Amino acid sequence: MIYTVSDYYNTFKEHLQIVAGSGGMSNPVTACGLLDYELIPELKEAYFQSNFHEHQLILTSLVYTRDNPYGILDAVKHLASKGCSGLVIKNVFRLPISESIVRYADAKNFPLFLIPVRGLELSFEDIIYTVNRRSELQQHAEYHRSILDRLMAQDLRGEEASLCAMQLNPSFRDRFFAVFAQLDEFMSDRQKLDLMNNYINSDHSSFEDFAGLLEDGLILIKSSDQLQNYYTDFYIDGMLDSLGAAGDVTAAGISDMHHSLEDLGEALKEAFFAARYQNISPGRRRYSELGSYRLLFQICDEPHTRSYVRRVLDPIEEYDSMNRGSLMETLEEYVKADCDMAKAAAVLSQHEQTIRYRLNRIFEITDLDRKSYEDMQQLVLACRLKLARQAMTGSGPAAMN
Repeated sequence: MIYTVSDYYNTFKEHLQIVAGSGGMSNPVTACGLLDYELIPELKEAYFQSNFHEHQLILTSLVYTRDNPYGILDAVKHLASKGCSGLVIKNVFRLPISESIVRYADAKNFPLFLIPVRGLELSFEDIIYTVNRRSELQQHAEYHRSILDRLMAQDLRGEEASLCAMQLNPSFRDRFFAVFAQLDEFMSDRQKLDLMNNYINSDHSSFEDFAGLLEDGLILIKSSDQLQNYYTDFYIDGMLDSLGAAGDVTAAGISDMHHSLEDLGEALKEAFFAARYQNISPGRRRYSELGSYRLLFQICDEPHTRSYVRRVLDPIEEYDSMNRGSLMETLEEYVKADCDMAKAAAVLSQHEQTIRYRLNRIFEITDLDRKSYEDMQQLVLACRLKLARQAMTGSGPAAMN
């Protein structure tokens, strides 16, 4: 995740006019720089070469070029050659931007912005503070994401997990829980960062807590010596509400309470699994409510598990494909309804007798005996593993009730 020229433009677009170089809107920005006295002919050689570097967004009022119209083109050429990200001109003297400057900036994908007279209330100080703060936050967010990914992808425990926890927040308490807020897949990194900042600046966040970005959501970690006071639906709802995300949170999952930072990786996965469960049964979930899916989520993508699922369910998939049937849908809704035929019939808007007939057909196709408890469990287990894998890959219902 990087802060880009596009992010800068979207923040201040009411005060900006882009005149050239729109092909460079994805250029990364790590800091701001000021172009001022470097344009004075006598000082140009001394400072122009050393004062600018790659990924800087340069700001200037062109004070020292008002009597030298060629100075603007020289500046654009030099800044582009140094790998600067773009140039923002506060056009106090309403100097003309020649066609040659526009053509050069376009050719080099070097964004050139004007702050017109009507936008002069936008100060360089505001821009520098915002850009530097955003860039810093996004660099920290990327660093934290790498630690979160490591905790979730590897089975880190003991001292190694505690070390990762301290890298996220040295002020963590030993007692904590995690909340995963799954976000709309079309949200940009900038929008996600805004939500994270909303939480960090809210009353629900303290120096003992943490908020970080993952690819498709936010991880919130609440730590406290009096954790039981916060592990309530009311407080957790407040945590999520403080994001200011409204409909952008498509699912939320809450881990168990943990009493050692050595369990941080486990807590992150619990919150993630609980959020993914909404693809099976919509609604905000605690990990403790997942039942057998607490295990199934962890093994559903293993090669031997997928082989088992295919062996049991492939005959149903093949039958549906050849006959334009809906036996697999019926089985999935039946299993989601805890094998309650009446509930499955209601979801599918079918008569119970229709559901019964389809289930009988499923047992015939799979060569399983419906009267056998063992055969019934094979079928239900295979279906639940399939549902778990679908949930982990994001397929299924997208909205959280």
